[in-house]
Amino acid sequence: MPRPHKMLDTMELPPVHRRIFRVILRAQLISYEELCGEVGELPDGRTVTPEMIHSALAEMVESGLIRAVDSNNGIEYGVNLGQDTDSTPSPPARRETRNSSSIWDQLDNSS
Repeated sequence: MPRPHKMLDTMELPPVHRRIFRVILRAQLISYEELCGEVGELPDGRTVTPEMIHSALAEMVESGLIRAVDSNNGIEYGVNLGQDTDSTPSPPARRETRNSSSIWDQLDNSS
């Protein structure tokens, strides 16, 4: 049984995993296609391929850090911090913020 994860655990993730985690955290719930469109490249300029995203996402779902949620839109992914990984929490509602993108961009570029 995977253990519950804490935000501090994410600091130890490889760059591709950390970038994917940040995109999912920001979106709250996101489809694989949307995730591929959002991840793009790492702060060091390396391009993240769909294969890299698929592999990293599978590892994070397996570890319990990311959860796959079956929704009306198909499978969407969300973070799973500090929760018992055996329980299936209800998905959070999506929300849009208009001024938060610069904060997330700064975090993404700080890695």
